Amino acid sequence: MLNFFSDSEAKNDLDKSFYAVTTPFLFLILGIFAISSTAIFIKLALNELSVEAIIFDRLLIATITFVCGNLVSHLWKSPTDNDNDTISPTAKEANQINWIIVGLMILESITHLTGRYIYMWALQNTTAVNALTLSNFTPIFTFLVAWLFIGKQFDRRFLMGLAIAVGGSICLTLEDWLHSENQLFEIKAILGDGAALLSAMVYALAMLQMEKLLRYLPNITFLTWRCIISLILITPFVWIKGDSIFPSTTTGWLAILGLGLICEVIARSLITYSFKHFSSTFLTIFFLIEPFPVAFFAWIFLGEFLSPFNVMGFILIAVGIYLAKTGKGSDRDND
Repeated sequence: MLNFFSDSEAKNDLDKSFYAVTTPFLFLILGIFAISSTAIFIKLALNELSVEAIIFDRLLIATITFVCGNLVSHLWKSPTDNDNDTISPTAKEANQINWIIVGLMILESITHLTGRYIYMWALQNTTAVNALTLSNFTPIFTFLVAWLFIGKQFDRRFLMGLAIAVGGSICLTLEDWLHSENQLFEIKAILGDGAALLSAMVYALAMLQMEKLLRYLPNITFLTWRCIISLILITPFVWIKGDSIFPSTTTGWLAILGLGLICEVIARSLITYSFKHFSSTFLTIFFLIEPFPVAFFAWIFLGEFLSPFNVMGFILIAVGIYLAKTGKGSDRDND
């Protein structure tokens, strides 16, 4: 009888462990699939709206959704319930921590918006291939900041996975780069390349700030306030621009709703959940797989051919993700 209960308890522990590992990965994969549709929706929306108006509409829809979700969660939440992984400070620490959180939240929103603007500017001044390749260096900058300034430890296996995954992301664009007919070394293109690389640095900073904030804030609270602050920051630019704010066609509205609900609400919610389980450095490596859903659907529905460079790139990224996950540095620190 004792052995029976011991085996049963061991099986329950194994089931819980399996659930704890697979659920965050499943949510992360679903989030990557959802956010991979961003480029399609932006391309459709650009036929009617400016970049500023698109960002404004996307944030407006997301803000309304998150505010409603936040209100519902507060109504249904028991007063004794706490977010499963957030830190509960003492009364003496609460006031100081609140001000730190406010400052970090504003800085995170500014960084997030700045990264989007820099990357869009890079796309207008250099080739899409160069912009994508250089922006994929985000994991390197996230690792450097986490290691040099935060003191996070990484082992050789994790670093090997990081290098292989970044190499795989370069393989994805290598064929297009080799056959590019554009001038890659004129001043405008060099400035665009620099902006793409800068966007990778800014995005790395935003990821690290996000990881820090989610130690103190529930997911939906973080997402709600980031959207609110970002919406306030982008509004003056939309008014100054003076262009149309909302789309005038059904296609335009579908694109904006897709950006707001699928790419911002669903994708960001799933990815934010992953921050409770994985480090920001590992997540930036995992994000390198983002082109895979686009290539997969293009292959299935559009009959587009996957080149050997594409296949090799996806394999290397998958191997790099596996090595990084099984190395030291992929899990979120709880201290």
